[in-house]
Amino acid sequence: MDGDQSLILLSRHAFRRNSPPSEFKDLAHEVVSTTGGLPLSLEVLGSLLCGKRPTQWRGTIKKLKKVPNRKVLEKLRISYDVLENGQKEIFLDIACFFIGTDERIASYMWDACEFFPEEAIEVLRFMSLIKVGVNHELIMHDQLRDLGREIVREENQQEPWYRSRLWESKEIQKVLEGNKGTKRSWPFILTKAALKTLARHLNMLAISLQANNSRI
Repeated sequence: MDGDQSLILLSRHAFRRNSPPSEFKDLAHEVVSTTGGLPLSLEVLGSLLCGKRPTQWRGTIKKLKKVPNRKVLEKLRISYDVLENGQKEIFLDIACFFIGTDERIASYMWDACEFFPEEAIEVLRFMSLIKVGVNHELIMHDQLRDLGREIVREENQQEPWYRSRLWESKEIQKVLEGNKGTKRSWPFILTKAALKTLARHLNMLAISLQANNSRI
């Protein structure tokens, strides 16, 4: 996006208008320059800065300048870091499991966990971290999905069974085959591939139990 279009996009999310107020004009141009005009970054950071004082803008810009331009996910993570704990958990759950899922269904689980999903989803929407479709489906940009999944991977790069969430069928298979994991690692996405893997291991377990019983 060119500079003028970038400034309009940032302003719409940060100020709910097409141009920044005079006291924010230089700061807004600096955000556009620092993000390289990337639309998703402008949308998310504009939402983060909405209603904030100039001093808070300067603090955010300072953080942005510490991140190389090529590292888009690290720029987006600034918005994730300011979320409350329950909001972070819901963001990560959506990134790993619930893109395309009806928010009303997922909210039953989040409500049971006392994550206050109604409020959290509104916060995530306001900060442009998610969208909710006309049929209540949860929508997340691919880069934000990648950010969420990378945050989970960082919990343990080498041993996926110690992560809070698993969604890749190969990693789920390793956990099932090795009988590994802690309470943190058992939530995982039941994709078709994962379901096949799980069914295969359950069948193998049943056959093994049947063989052991026949020897008794």
